[in-house]
Amino acid sequence: MKVTKKINWFSLTFLFLGLGFYSYVSKAATDEDYFENEKPRSEMSHHPENPKTSISLMSGVANTEGPRYSAAYQWGVGVSRVLVGPIAAGVEVGSYKKDPGEADPTLTRTKLLGKISYNINPDEGINPYAGVGLGPVWDRLSGESTTVDLGFVPFIGFDVPLTGKSDSPASLGADASYAFIYGGKPDVVAVNGKVKFSF
Repeated sequence: MKVTKKINWFSLTFLFLGLGFYSYVSKAATDEDYFENEKPRSEMSHHPENPKTSISLMSGVANTEGPRYSAAYQWGVGVSRVLVGPIAAGVEVGSYKKDPGEADPTLTRTKLLGKISYNINPDEGINPYAGVGLGPVWDRLSGESTTVDLGFVPFIGFDVPLTGKSDSPASLGADASYAFIYGGKPDVVAVNGKVKFSF
């Protein structure tokens, strides 16, 4: 069952990435044909560049795999920057705390991820995206020392500009992720709502 979940998450993430790449290539080819055959380059309109850097504030639910733990509130903060075209890279820090009950210790998990994402529709309003994150994950059980393991996190999501345009200074969105935690630690499924400020 757990292996099937992992395969499904990988398949969904790479499906989004594949669709995004196809969309980007198709749009680039269409634009090139348009400008070469219909409109001289001297007549091209010059639109202001879309924001390159963004800060995201996230809040949601994390559901740790395994019978001992259930869903818990989590928070996160992320900073990202557009590198080239639809590709962006950034850093995210987040944490959640889950008390499974009197019989088991409290789990506090904190992550620090380097992330890279592919924006499927960055220039035309609503923007779906997909990507992966990689970085250390700290687990602390009450009464025990903190351990550090590697986390690998595929994710998908979308942003909705508040002004309806891609150069909006703020947007609302949501994302979903599955964190694979190495070292025999439980994986975690997370769903977040977020507000993003771009400049």
